[in-house]
Amino acid sequence: MPIESSDDHESKSFFNTVLAPQKASRGRFLAVLALMFLLAALSATQMTRLGGAGSLFAAIPGSALCILAFRLWRGRRSSFSEHIFIDDRAIRISRYAADRLVEQRRLKLVDLAVEFNEDARSNRSVILLRGRTRAASRSIEIAQGLGPKERRLFFQRFLEGLRKAGATPQIRVTRAAR
Repeated sequence: MPIESSDDHESKSFFNTVLAPQKASRGRFLAVLALMFLLAALSATQMTRLGGAGSLFAAIPGSALCILAFRLWRGRRSSFSEHIFIDDRAIRISRYAADRLVEQRRLKLVDLAVEFNEDARSNRSVILLRGRTRAASRSIEIAQGLGPKERRLFFQRFLEGLRKAGATPQIRVTRAAR
């Protein structure tokens, strides 16, 4: 997923990463899916033993629904990615769904403010990039597919990349206590 530069000079990359969704929740989802499938099979077996032969056929749509939910979840989770690139002039964020570019944003380094908001109660964190001038007064949330621990580590590495690029962004970190 290369990003084309529209600048006239050859730009140097100070930070270049592709983020895919968090895969830690996959195990939990598969466990819930297996439990649903097992419960559907057990209820069908129990009903068949009690003389309800039609209940076996009733469990088949439930099992099919479990398989459909898994396929939809897998397709949605595996198709989204985010490419973040820092050169000596700007940050470029490109978002892809099913390997198609769906959004591309650019913020100049000179007008940059970075916010890291973390809430320990809800185990949620957000990284926002904002332009500091009126013309660039938009915000972009990055690293959406990462979990809180990964996002903290990403934030540190992202700031290192900004420093290497010579940027001096306004940085604001807020943490809500438990």
